[in-house]
Amino acid sequence: MCALRQFTPQEAAEAWNELVFKFPPIMRVHQGNNLKLDFNDDILTVIGKDTDRCKIYLEDYKGNTEIATPDDVDQWPWEIEQKGGRQ
Repeated sequence: MCALRQFTPQEAAEAWNELVFKFPPIMRVHQGNNLKLDFNDDILTVIGKDTDRCKIYLEDYKGNTEIATPDDVDQWPWEIEQKGGRQ
C-alpha cells in the first residue's frame, strides 16, 4: 500500500524548485527576464523565444535586438539574481 503524505509549504516549494531545475534553461526563461550573453557586456531583456528552433529574441537598453541560442548565454536570469546583478 502506498501512503500519501502531506508536505509542508516549504517542502512543497523545495520539491517544485528541484523539479523545475531539471527543465532546459530555454523552457524556464520568459519574456521580460534579463540575461547576459557571452559575447556582449550588456544585460539584455528577453522579448520572445522560439523553443522549436531553440532561439531567444533579446533587446538591449537602446532598443537594439539580438537573436541568441542557449549556448550563447553566459548568465541566465536566476544566475544574475544569485550574483546580485552585474559584476
